[in-house]
Amino acid sequence: MVGYYIQGTRLEACDNIPKEGKSICICSEKEMEKFLPTVSPSSKKECRLRGPSKLEAFEGYDFILLNLPEKWREENRRRLGIYLFADSIIFVSGSLWLPEFLNRYVGKPVKGLSLSYLLHAFFLTLVADDMERLLELEDSITELETRVMQGNLEGCRDRFLPLRRTLAGYRTYYEQLLDVAEGMEENENGLLGAAFRKPFQRFTARVERLLRT
Repeated sequence: MVGYYIQGTRLEACDNIPKEGKSICICSEKEMEKFLPTVSPSSKKECRLRGPSKLEAFEGYDFILLNLPEKWREENRRRLGIYLFADSIIFVSGSLWLPEFLNRYVGKPVKGLSLSYLLHAFFLTLVADDMERLLELEDSITELETRVMQGNLEGCRDRFLPLRRTLAGYRTYYEQLLDVAEGMEENENGLLGAAFRKPFQRFTARVERLLRT
């Protein structure tokens, strides 16, 4: 378990999640029963199984499930569960990059720091530099297509198919991420601060642009 709590305008790391105030916890699948004893058993099961990314609103909390693209995977850890409560966010993940992301904010004053602020920053991190990555993939595919048209077929098949699969994987990821982003905009449980409605709308628009690329 890795824990954090918000102290004024600062994020602080902690060994034990405080019972009061705003906090963030990163736990493993094996620790879910300890930190998430009252949530839907089906949602905990989904953190372990294959399935589409989604956002589901339960009474008192939102459950977000993400299928991560290749650049965020570590040791084939594809799934990431997020439980959003009024006073806390609990990530279900064994990935090292998640605490690395949160540690950027530890001990530093951040104007307007809140759970909504950090969740929005997290989602922006998921798509950071993706436009450049997609354009690189498209350029590589275009180069191979040109070689094929010129009759230079050597090695093209072995390179072309993996590129197409990667590009198709990103498209599926963005389609599912768009559904999640639109659900966050709706904010059915009212757990996101009103000030973050527009930032999440901009995030939705950004995913839509990536999907059109």
